[in-house]
Amino acid sequence: MPNRVTSALIATAAGLWCTRGLLDIVNAPDGVTRVAMLPPWWLLVMLVVALGAIGAAAHRTGADPDVALPLCALGLLAVPYLPWLADWVPALRAAAGPARYLLWFVVFWLIGSRAPFEWTGLRMWLSPVAMFAAGAVVFGTVAWRMTDTPLFPGGDEPHYLVIAQSLLHDGDLKIENNHRREEYRAYFNGSLKPDYLALGKDGQIYSIHPVGLPVLALPAFALGGYHAVVAMLVVMAAVAAALLWQWAREITGSEGAATFAWAAAALTAPFLFNTFTVYPEIPAALAVMLAIGWRTEATTAGMMVFRGAAIGALPWLSTKYAPMAAAVGIVALLRTGWNRRAAVALLAPVAIALAAWFAFFFWIWGSVSPSAPYGLSEPMTLGHLAHGAPGLIFDQEYGIVWTAPILVIAFAGVVQMLRAGGTAARRALELTFIFGALLCTVGAFHIWWGGEASAGRPITSGVLLLGIPIAFLFASTEMRPSARAGCHVLLASSLAIAVTLVAVQGGALVHQDRDGSATLLDWASPTWPLASAFPSFITGSLIGAIGLTAAWLALGVLVGWLVGRRRSREFGGAALATIGFAFAGAVTLVSLVTLRRTMPIETTPDARARVPLLDRFDVERRPISILYNPLSHITSANALSRVSLVARPGLRTAPQPIDLLWNARFALPAGDYRLRLLRRGNSALAGTTLSLQVGRSGPPLEHWDVVGPVWEHRFVLPIDAALVGFRAQPDLGKGDGELQLTPIHIVDEGRRIARPSVIGAQRYGTMTAFFHDDRVFAEPNGYWTRGRANARVTYAVNAESPVTIDIVVRCGPVANRVTLSTPDWEEHLVLERGVARHVAIPTRVLPDLGVRLAPLEISVQGGFVPADLDSRTADRRFLGCWIEPGQPQ
Repeated sequence: MPNRVTSALIATAAGLWCTRGLLDIVNAPDGVTRVAMLPPWWLLVMLVVALGAIGAAAHRTGADPDVALPLCALGLLAVPYLPWLADWVPALRAAAGPARYLLWFVVFWLIGSRAPFEWTGLRMWLSPVAMFAAGAVVFGTVAWRMTDTPLFPGGDEPHYLVIAQSLLHDGDLKIENNHRREEYRAYFNGSLKPDYLALGKDGQIYSIHPVGLPVLALPAFALGGYHAVVAMLVVMAAVAAALLWQWAREITGSEGAATFAWAAAALTAPFLFNTFTVYPEIPAALAVMLAIGWRTEATTAGMMVFRGAAIGALPWLSTKYAPMAAAVGIVALLRTGWNRRAAVALLAPVAIALAAWFAFFFWIWGSVSPSAPYGLSEPMTLGHLAHGAPGLIFDQEYGIVWTAPILVIAFAGVVQMLRAGGTAARRALELTFIFGALLCTVGAFHIWWGGEASAGRPITSGVLLLGIPIAFLFASTEMRPSARAGCHVLLASSLAIAVTLVAVQGGALVHQDRDGSATLLDWASPTWPLASAFPSFITGSLIGAIGLTAAWLALGVLVGWLVGRRRSREFGGAALATIGFAFAGAVTLVSLVTLRRTMPIETTPDARARVPLLDRFDVERRPISILYNPLSHITSANALSRVSLVARPGLRTAPQPIDLLWNARFALPAGDYRLRLLRRGNSALAGTTLSLQVGRSGPPLEHWDVVGPVWEHRFVLPIDAALVGFRAQPDLGKGDGELQLTPIHIVDEGRRIARPSVIGAQRYGTMTAFFHDDRVFAEPNGYWTRGRANARVTYAVNAESPVTIDIVVRCGPVANRVTLSTPDWEEHLVLERGVARHVAIPTRVLPDLGVRLAPLEISVQGGFVPADLDSRTADRRFLGCWIEPGQPQ
């Protein structure tokens, strides 16, 4: 028998070597060709020898080869780098993109998950309390990572908080004065207008958003503002997830199945990214679980009153939950077995809550209709349901399945529960009825995707219900290794996606542009338009989206059937077969779908916003450069010279956060660039000022006078920036011309200073400050940081400047404590009111670009609101410290 352990480890060596490389596309005389930068050959030889030796030793000691079999899947990462094959099947290029990291996660999950869900020792520690603690830690960690960023709080979150502020400060729901005083500045940096469609019957402005969440969050907001509300939501989410685990264990009798379902429903993206957002989804999810998932057989009067209160709270949280509340109420009523006393105890609080709910609309808007806040608009129509209902499940941007593939087995689990009969069938009907009521309601909204929100937010309150059929299905796979391996592949893929959304680009992949192309897919495959092979229920035809959905579901069924036909008795072999068949099937399907489609112009080498060859350019780490057409070894400089980015009127149509010349936005690493502007016709005769914009906020950093039809200029970008663009005055608009951007020198990836995305930048004399978050308020002479917050700023000066940068720090009219730090330096300041301190910040030099950088972290302990201390100002920002340049640089 061949040494399967050795083979698996050799495949791991090849996969690891290719993972450290990069693959990109560039223009060639006869079309597009691949170019690769790879690690040194000696590293591949060393990895093969070392891991091969380990495999041979493991084989001699009798190690179970099935444990290592999933490692063979890593050999797929080498396929895109083979000559010719990826030219014939371009979809293979996707395996060389960032998606390769997802495969590593899946493989190691499969190796580590062979037994944990069934370990006897682990079962001793599993309990609802333990699951609550685990959920709180996970949700709290994600909240810490994602909040106080440009994304969160965002969307409608500030509007819910403004309602809470109005209740707290004014004792009413009239929000116009709160917006006028800009009270939201304590947690939101942008401008915020009242969100309403119809005035109240007293002529005042009342928010269109439901009052249930603000009332619920009021005590937390009074204690600790926005962050206390987030903590409250995290706790509620952890409780709801723990209730799911307990209910799943009761139904299946298996802690392993319950834990699997808990991870599948609660730790994946649809639920995870709502556990900290100020929306009613999490309180509603908790209310549903309390009403039907806790002590399901209890019919005491006290328990029924509690359930009725939970059901009655749902419409208060959002009008869209009224049909789901009715469905939950019917299920709870049927469970009583027509016990009159229990039914009365259940319905009494529901009736009281509904009466108060209708009275609230009459009190504010003069109508008992829940649609009164929407005025004459029609937010819900059956016409939207055809797109919304399937879209919330299968749309590539806003559907729950593409960010959490494991959830798709819930539908199979429902079928299995129905076939089992008895209590399981009744529970399946209940869950289908409740989830269907929610899906049909929110799917009929004109913005069924939920606005600026993570995928599936409108149905998050029902996602935990999917955990029950998932647990039931998983419990049935105990004696079927192929089915269990398939479940684990789907769960690992879902968790890998969730980790990616949290860790990559500061969480920006959560945000979608409603353009029919998921940001996750664009990130995963920068050299091939992977998104074009997935369904979009927002753009394109409904029939086409349904057809693509059916094709992907059929592929999943086919992969399951093929793996089952192998009748593997070992988990590792079944897992490897699942990955192999899925990879082959996905490549085939993507290739067939895109065969006759016109590829998006944004995927051509010179029309892209981001270039992998620039992002990961590193001569030391990747000294081997290969051109594939013709197949030849080239120098790194030659590879870099083949990169060129262009912009012209009508070429780039993706929406941008700010107005840029010809809508051209580039994501560029630190380096030296040549800019060339070609103008034709009358525009070539006019004088133009071209400006360099870095980040979505703040003024341009540099201004250049453009003269003549052909103009060139070189500029240096000292740090990586996700948004680099240009502005023209007067605006060139749709005039005839072209902008060409080419790299002259790129700083090696390993030598760059790792910093978050640049949000904005400001020039202070010869010193430039790059701001990396929304915790800074930039002004022409300096900037304020937000109080009780950490801000990140990177200073850049000429390399001939002094080795330190002098700044002045003061904290305004209150005393404060400030900590300034760089990776190799830290200083603590205790500042009295009105006192200024000079601080010298050390820098590090980047000789390739002729600049010095100071990556600064600013931590402020306290803060103040100017309007609270000075009645002459309406400034409601919560400010920490003021920083300005010291001695001229």
